[in-house]
Amino acid sequence: MSRKEDAASVREKIITTSTAQFLAKGFVGTSVTDIAKAVGIAKGTVYCHFKSKDEILESILDKFSGEFLDGVIKEVNNCEGDFLAKFRIFYKYTTEFGVHHRELMLVWHTLLGEIIGNASDTERKMKEIQARYNDFLETFLEQGKREGLIGNNIDARIHSRIITATLAGMLMQWYVESPTTDDAKQFVRSFRDAILKGLEARQQSPNKTAFQTMTKTKSD
Repeated sequence: MSRKEDAASVREKIITTSTAQFLAKGFVGTSVTDIAKAVGIAKGTVYCHFKSKDEILESILDKFSGEFLDGVIKEVNNCEGDFLAKFRIFYKYTTEFGVHHRELMLVWHTLLGEIIGNASDTERKMKEIQARYNDFLETFLEQGKREGLIGNNIDARIHSRIITATLAGMLMQWYVESPTTDDAKQFVRSFRDAILKGLEARQQSPNKTAFQTMTKTKSD
């Protein structure tokens, strides 16, 4: 391993370990010394990679933004289908990311509550990431309205916030309950159906809407 690769490995380990430390103790309750001890390096080594604890947190936020937000936007935009097809991809990506990147998803939602309101650069960054997520969903919902798959009475701006809040609550409840595989599938489908029901438009078949058709399917 080259010196550059070794430095990148140490930096990534600091980020990963800091994520776990912030979850366990909170951002304010975690010191650089705590992080250094958990990684197994000298405190000075941490400062070789990051100027401060705030910079470590900003790197965690960049990781969340890049891996989750950039990822889900790319997957949805690459889909050439209608709103329902894109919604499937969006929902699948979000729930699977929550399963496979539990700590990263948790630290985002947990630190939102701790950081918001402190007028810091980190708060500004978190608000920018959240605003980008909301804007993406708002544009996504507007597509559904244009296609006639979302009712004209739906306010895309408000419902984009409702969806982000619903998904955050769903994932937190998931982590608390740790459902079995079968229960988890039902859990995820139930939340999906609740979101779709809130967006339901009367169209297509007089007896069955597009959303009812979608929620009856077994593949996820």
